[in-house]
Amino acid sequence: MARPFRPWLVAIAERRALDRIRARGRRARREMPADAAGEIASSAPGVDTELDAQRAAAKLRSAIEALPMAQRTALGLTKIEDRSLAEASRHSGMTVGALKVATHRALHALRRRFGPDQ
Repeated sequence: MARPFRPWLVAIAERRALDRIRARGRRARREMPADAAGEIASSAPGVDTELDAQRAAAKLRSAIEALPMAQRTALGLTKIEDRSLAEASRHSGMTVGALKVATHRALHALRRRFGPDQ
């Protein structure tokens, strides 16, 4: 039994349009106006700011090193090296599903450690 093609196509087009609108809204919330970005970029970082950034980076490295090996590997390949799941799977020997779970758990552990009170 053949179904009509046009309603199917219209439904897909509507959903794709909604996805683009939602993505534009998310992107707008993350971006800042160009004049504000120029002000931030033009101000030279102070010694205290650099020292704080170095300390924060050291704390993050320490927290990542404290993660279990599978989580550390998954986080490193998928988020830090920005490899695709398929590529990270081939490199690590873990399945794509295992990589997703390990990455999720690693990020969750880091969020707990560096929560809003930190």
